[in-house]
Order: sequence, then structure tokens, then C-alpha cells
Amino acid sequence: MEDLESSIEHYLETYNQDPKPFRWHKKVDDILASVAHAAMARGR
Repeated sequence: MEDLESSIEHYLETYNQDPKPFRWHKKVDDILASVAHAAMARGR
């Protein structure tokens, strides 16, 4: 578990030095439709 925590802390320290906003390229309705389709394909 310590390896995981150390890896997460390293990631945060590295990528928080020069953060960039995440920009969605799809509309919310398209994303939700994809999620619903995937859930139905898995039988949920």
C-alpha cells in the first residue's frame, strides 16, 4: 500500500507543477448515451 501512496503523491507533485484544465470534446448527452449503451451491453 505504501508503494501506491508514494506513486500517487509523486504523480500529484509532478503534474500539479504545471496543471492544465481538462476539456471535454463531446456533449454531455453523447457521453451519457455511451455509458447507457455500455451498461445495457453488460446486462445491467
